[in-house]
Amino acid sequence: MQHNKKAHLKKLLSSLLIAIFLISSIPISVSAQNTVTISPEYEFQTFKGWGTSLSWWGNAIGGWQNKAKQKEILDLLYDENTGLGLNVARYNIGGGDDPTHTHMRNGACLEGYQPSPGVWDYDADETQRYILNEAISRGVNIVEGFSKTPPYWMTYSGCAAGNVNGTSNLKPEYYADYADYLAEVYLLFQNTYGITFDSISPINEPNGPWWEINNRQEGCHYEHNEQNDLFKVLNETFDNKGLSDVTIAGPEGFEYDATISSWNSYDSGAKSSIDKINCHSYYGSERLYLNTIALCNNKRLSISEYGVGVGDHDHNAIESSLELARKIRNDVHDTQVETWVYWQAVEEEFDVNNWGFIHANFEGEEDYSITKQYYGMGNFSKFIRPDSTIIGADNSDMLVALNKNTNKLTIVVINDSSSQNSYTIDLSKFATVGGSASAYRTSSTENLAQLNSINIQNKTLQIDTAPKSITTYVVDNVTSDKTPVFDRNKVYRIVNNCDNNKVIDVRDSSPENSADIVIMDKDSSSASQNWIFIVNDTGEYYIANVNAAKMLDVPGASKENSVSTKLWQANGDNNQLWRITDLGNGYFSIINKNSNKALGIKNGNIVNGNNIDQYDFHEYDNQQWEFEEVN
Repeated sequence: MQHNKKAHLKKLLSSLLIAIFLISSIPISVSAQNTVTISPEYEFQTFKGWGTSLSWWGNAIGGWQNKAKQKEILDLLYDENTGLGLNVARYNIGGGDDPTHTHMRNGACLEGYQPSPGVWDYDADETQRYILNEAISRGVNIVEGFSKTPPYWMTYSGCAAGNVNGTSNLKPEYYADYADYLAEVYLLFQNTYGITFDSISPINEPNGPWWEINNRQEGCHYEHNEQNDLFKVLNETFDNKGLSDVTIAGPEGFEYDATISSWNSYDSGAKSSIDKINCHSYYGSERLYLNTIALCNNKRLSISEYGVGVGDHDHNAIESSLELARKIRNDVHDTQVETWVYWQAVEEEFDVNNWGFIHANFEGEEDYSITKQYYGMGNFSKFIRPDSTIIGADNSDMLVALNKNTNKLTIVVINDSSSQNSYTIDLSKFATVGGSASAYRTSSTENLAQLNSINIQNKTLQIDTAPKSITTYVVDNVTSDKTPVFDRNKVYRIVNNCDNNKVIDVRDSSPENSADIVIMDKDSSSASQNWIFIVNDTGEYYIANVNAAKMLDVPGASKENSVSTKLWQANGDNNQLWRITDLGNGYFSIINKNSNKALGIKNGNIVNGNNIDQYDFHEYDNQQWEFEEVN
């Protein structure tokens, strides 16, 4: 996202209390006490890793002559033991620019591999490629190739930064050539450089109107119909080159609503071309909706870009770390992404206030400084390692992960208040729990400071989190013998006890809001009879229709009997949440959280097309359901 388009928040007011700081301690005021239950049976996604894009810092730092300083930066970011342990890298496939242009910011003028029609430069972009190779040597195992613009000569403006007034810039006659360019770059890296991209992303924040000619960075606007067509052309091109197994990612909206708007505008051909939904999380809150779209369409899901820089230039400001931590927690927990990628881990000193984990000079003296964000990121990336499972914790200030390979439980706690928060962490649902927890804190005066270990008694952990802090707790020897009721990656039919051939369906297979939920004969070819179950932190479920990517909903949040259920876009409200209880006879009740009424066939009439409504639960057969896995 373009830095000069983002609002920079003012610094928070300083506390009026005079603080006396000691090593690894900060002032404590009023304490809040809460009990939090960690629930390993409520499994969310398997998390694959943390990362950063390489533009523009890879281009700039990759050219440093001071190899010692360069190595220090690389170790700080990618070394698992001494650094952040980032394992995801987004490589910026440059479009090049008109060689007469001089408007790009330092590092942002990236060499393209096809500087003119029919001419290839297979040795281009040496500096960014060098950084990529060094990152891989330190443990990066997921590499995404992403492009912000086609080669400049394919554009209307002849400029890689965008078009006049931020309008569309890729000429229609060059769609196939641009797709071929990306495919050839993929093959170049695979065959010549020994690097296989995990995925290719062809567009970047396409809805944004800020991609203007002579801007300071690459960019290209695409209307929805242009995005739709480009994804299909790209998919066809990759297929024709024997690259059908390459993951295509998009649409890279600059915020949740833009990503969802693009996706919902695509036809089935474009949607089937995309294997992984990428979203930038600068704005928006439609996390449940985007997660529902991804699950119902069997797509991978990633936050491919976010960056923050609260306040004026200050390497030690805690506010940016706290905002970063809050965004990470919500994106990883609520959106349930498989990877989370920061925009630029290294930013140019003095150019962008507090953005970035490291500030470095992109020209002049080759030196750098570490910012407070670096340590806030480390509270997550150093401890929640790839292949950890995100699990339930009934507190929105926490992100909890269980690594089943190492039996480590990680609890990251955010306290962005001015008071100490105290918690009783209930670990009783685990089969085994270690005897103590290690603790690491980042605050205004601490940088991932290791605190004294905390004893665990009777599977209970007592913690105090300091004001304005991020604290990570790690417990060893943690195992669970519990299994989820529903597999989040599987699809189910909901079958009624009155007739095992009758299932919950959507009238006429409609994908629209307010469509009727009805009972119908089982039809294995009907996607509207297929449902997924998305669990929350307390074991309640959102029930999403696969065909529509929308929720089973009680309209108007009614609490009355005989109200017929409908289909509605995910909003996270209680009238879309359901408690599922085993009745002990092979069937289950489905009770709405908001109304406390049971899902059933209206009046017990099992004729096809009859509505599914809510009613007081009486254990009638028409209120009893079983779940049949769809192969």
